[in-house]
Amino acid sequence: MGQDLNWKLSFDNLKKSYTTKHIYRLHPYKGKFIPQLAEYFLDDHINEFKKEKYFNKNDIILDSFCGSGTTLAQADELGMHAIGIDVSSFNSFIAN
Repeated sequence: MGQDLNWKLSFDNLKKSYTTKHIYRLHPYKGKFIPQLAEYFLDDHINEFKKEKYFNKNDIILDSFCGSGTTLAQADELGMHAIGIDVSSFNSFIAN
């Protein structure tokens, strides 16, 4: 079981202090994912799992379930524009 999964994307080798870097320590929102996961898919690296670059600087990223804004923050770090939507006013507050 799990032989077809890319276990490198678990990021289990990272310390909690690294996966909760800078803005991710503002609030202990339980539904957030680690910034490294968003960065993995947004940045321009290519490897055996991610075969092509999907996003470029100045692209517009839409996160329609933005939660606490992890994807929005990572997009901003990479020079992309980001729009986030969430049904929860609390999540929208955190993301803003």
